[in-house]
Amino acid sequence: MSDRGKKVLHMIWLLVSPLLVYAAVCELTMFAGEMVWGGTSDSDVLLLSTLAALMASAVLGIWYLRDGKRERSAADGFSFRSAGIVVIGAVGACLFANHLLILAGVPSAGFEAVQAQLYRPPLAVQIAGTGLLIPLAEELVFRGLGYGRLRREWSFAQAAWISSVFFGLYHGNLIQGMYALMLGFLIAMAYEAYGGLWAAWLFHAVANLTSVLLTASSAAAWLQIHRGRMGIVMAAGGLLAAGSVYKMREEIS
Repeated sequence: MSDRGKKVLHMIWLLVSPLLVYAAVCELTMFAGEMVWGGTSDSDVLLLSTLAALMASAVLGIWYLRDGKRERSAADGFSFRSAGIVVIGAVGACLFANHLLILAGVPSAGFEAVQAQLYRPPLAVQIAGTGLLIPLAEELVFRGLGYGRLRREWSFAQAAWISSVFFGLYHGNLIQGMYALMLGFLIAMAYEAYGGLWAAWLFHAVANLTSVLLTASSAAAWLQIHRGRMGIVMAAGGLLAAGSVYKMREEIS
């Protein structure tokens, strides 16, 4: 095998190995839930996924902490300023990307079943699962143990795009995949700009919480009945995201 082929296989392994751990924990948790409850409904899926994310995060977190070779940027560390930039970017990215995809008429086939699982459970479960714990597990997989390891061998842009494409494919349907692709690149920027996992998790969590709270308040439905409203919100979100990207690029360059 050529050196290029070996490099590609190594890249795939860096991305796939953490996901295999996460997938195994999810499958075992779903199996246990079915055994205990005698079957599961759409309302149970998010709760079980949240429990799986909690357990997987413990395993993946140890792996991440032991990965002593991962690189850190010069901006390593938390500050309220950097957290604010991440939060603003996450809210903006959620509003911009969601409404862009709706206005563009991207097919939502396959997403309806996911919506039932995400938004049917009690709000507290949605916040804990979709908003906090599942983003933590996914960020350990795709940024902490995905992008972070790729970054040791590739440039920022290469590692960010590769991990973002993989993040999009992971979601399994077109509209979620395109959303995750866009969001994933911005999350990689946050990881790079501010030194690692906390920024990636905060960006992902805030973006998800924005979607959860909009849906729970019926604001999302109110916006979607009028294309003009969606266009205004999309533009506002784009401005927020662009401002955040500008600040993050200053830290990366």
